[in-house]
Amino acid sequence: MNNLLKIHKRLYSFCAYNLLLYANFLLLFSLAANLNATIIHTIALKLLPTYLLVGISGYFLNDLFDVKADELSNKFNITTILNKYVVLFIILFFGLIGFYLLFTISKQASLVLVFQFLLLLGYSLPFIRLKEKGILGLITDAIYAHVIPGIILLYALQEYIVIPLSLCSIFILFLFLLGLRDIAIHQFEDLEKDIQSNTKTFAVKNQETIKSQINKLNLFSALGLCALLFFFQTTFNSLLFLALFICLTISYTVFFVKNKNVSKDVLMNNYILLSSILFLYMLIDAKNFIGIILLLHPYFLQKTRSFINYILVTIIPLTINYFLYYFFILLGRNLKEKPLSEKKSELLKKH
Repeated sequence: MNNLLKIHKRLYSFCAYNLLLYANFLLLFSLAANLNATIIHTIALKLLPTYLLVGISGYFLNDLFDVKADELSNKFNITTILNKYVVLFIILFFGLIGFYLLFTISKQASLVLVFQFLLLLGYSLPFIRLKEKGILGLITDAIYAHVIPGIILLYALQEYIVIPLSLCSIFILFLFLLGLRDIAIHQFEDLEKDIQSNTKTFAVKNQETIKSQINKLNLFSALGLCALLFFFQTTFNSLLFLALFICLTISYTVFFVKNKNVSKDVLMNNYILLSSILFLYMLIDAKNFIGIILLLHPYFLQKTRSFINYILVTIIPLTINYFLYYFFILLGRNLKEKPLSEKKSELLKKH
C-alpha cells in the first residue's frame, strides 16, 4: 500500500504540474493564433496523452538503471516492485502508443520523439551515464525533458498555423533555461541521497555554488518567459498578450527588487495564474468550454481557492461591517458608542 501511495504521488506530480504546464503552452499558441475549438481539442486529445505516456515510459526507464543507486540511498524505485520484463513491456508499450499518436499528428514530430528516447538512454545507461557528466548531464536532461517536448508541440501546431522562426527560437530558449533550472533544483533536493549512493551529479560536484546557480537560472528563466510573451504580442499583435506581458514583468520586477531574486515558486506560479485568467476569458469568449479543463493546473486552483477564501472570510464581512456602521450613522446612532452588542462593538473598534 505504501508503494502504491509513492507511485501515485510521483505520477500525480508529473500529471498535475508537467502535463498541465504543457497544456498551458498548447493554449498559449492556439489561442494567440485563434485556432478553432475543434482543432485545439484534436491536438490536445493526441498530444497530451503522448506527453503523459512518454513521460511515464521515461520514468520507468530512468528507474530501471538507477536500482543500485536508489538502494544505497534508500530511495524508492518503482522497478524493484515489478518484474523486469513487465517494466520493459511498459517502457516499450507506452512508448509505441505515444509514437503512434504523435505520428497521426506529425511525422516530423514522431521522429523527434525517437531522438528523445535516445537521449534518455544516453542519460541513464551505465556505460554512458550522461547524468554524471556534470553540466552535460544538466543540458541533456533539459533537452529531453523540456526542449524536445516543446519542439514536438511546435511541429504539431505547424500543421495548422505558421509560427515565425523568431518565436520558435525564443520559445525553445526559454524551455532550455527552464529545463536547466528544474533539473538543477531536482539535483539539489536529491543532494544528500546522491552523495550516499556516490552518484556524481552536477549538484554533488558543485555543492558550494549550486544555490547561486539555481538563483541565476531562476532569473534567466523569468527573463526568457517575459521575452517570449513580448514576442507573442509582437507576432500576433494582441493587446491581451501585451497586458499579460506587462503584468508578469511587473510582478517579477517587484519580487526581484524586494528579494534580490525571482524564486522558483514565483517564476511559474505568477505565470500560470495570470495566463490562466487570460485563457479563461478567451475560452469563454470563444465558447470553448471544454478547453477550460486544460486550465486545471494546481497553481491556478490554489491561487483561485485562496482568493475566494479571502473574499468570503475577509472582504465580505468587512464590507458588511462598514455598511452597517455608516447605515446606523445615517439613522443617528454611532455603533462604536452604542453598539448593538458587545461583540459588534469589539469588531467595529478593530476596523
